[in-house]
Amino acid sequence: MSADAPPPSSLSDALQSLGPPDGVQALGGRCFLPFVEAATGRRFGLSWTETEPPLWGSVEGEEVVSCDPLRGKGSYLELMERPRHEVEDELDAAAQRYGLDVGDVLRSLPSVPWVTAVLGSRHNHLCRMALLWLLPSELREARPAIVAVAEDETLRIGLRQLARRLIVAEDA
Repeated sequence: MSADAPPPSSLSDALQSLGPPDGVQALGGRCFLPFVEAATGRRFGLSWTETEPPLWGSVEGEEVVSCDPLRGKGSYLELMERPRHEVEDELDAAAQRYGLDVGDVLRSLPSVPWVTAVLGSRHNHLCRMALLWLLPSELREARPAIVAVAEDETLRIGLRQLARRLIVAEDA
């Protein structure tokens, strides 16, 4: 992005203005901008086309795989294994490197859908990891999934107690 360009009106507009010199890669007919690398080497970032808005995905070979829990694989678990602040620090640094608004990039991360999908697994270890990944500002949106974990007597008591402590009041 050139220094004299007007500020983008949205993250989508900003991404459309980037190209290969800015770090954008063409993979499987999509544009991909990497933001975070997992310990396994898997790269996570935003993927888009001229007609589709940006979505979070990861690279597998020469293909971008959606990180949408309803459409893709659970590759986002690799990010959730890391402390949230570390992931956000990397997102912040990458956004600055690409000249993107840091807040827009952080808000684009689909944390609540990821956490909700993991909590639906009812796997003790994964559910604990997901509960600890939530930010206070995300608790209300994730409330139904948190309540379900808190009330599931097949899960460990410590996990259910953690979930109970994270339950916020319903919207009035």
